[in-house]
Amino acid sequence: MVSLCDAYTTYESWARVQGQEALLTAARQPAQPSVERAWLDWKKEVENLTQRTAQLFRENILESGWLDESVMLAETDLDSECRNAQITALRAIYIPDVIFLLYEVLYKTRDVVEGNLRESLELSQLVASDDGAIYKEMAKRSPKYPEGQLLRFLDLMRQSARQLMLTDQLRQQRQRIYSTDISSVRVKSS
Repeated sequence: MVSLCDAYTTYESWARVQGQEALLTAARQPAQPSVERAWLDWKKEVENLTQRTAQLFRENILESGWLDESVMLAETDLDSECRNAQITALRAIYIPDVIFLLYEVLYKTRDVVEGNLRESLELSQLVASDDGAIYKEMAKRSPKYPEGQLLRFLDLMRQSARQLMLTDQLRQQRQRIYSTDISSVRVKSS
């Protein structure tokens, strides 16, 4: 549980710092040196917290087999059955939540931390893997989520894929413009 608590605490720190983005971006427009320095400091802090939060969620919970079937008790007495039910309930609550929080961290920092947009899309591989069977937790139905949470997750994957496609198109347009500008300069200087 310590890893889970550490991950949530780090996420809360990330969310607090990330929430300052709009204020700093708006203040940055006049390009004052002190504001620019504050923005660079913020960016560095967001990068560090993003890396730490993603690492805790991914390595300590999602990829570690946190409360997976290996910790279930084989005995069939009442205490073992109760403990196994508690472990199952904890996984059903926290695994989908961690996936959605990790997605939020990666997607919201896509313009600040290079590669996070692609990494947000790669969460689909983690969820679909049989190793952690995360997809099973995402598909479970509950009173709060009568259809499970897999469709919500797939909508987020679609969002990342669309954004990645738009980003790639914009990059290609910039390269064409840059190539055209370079060609124009070469022709004029000849």
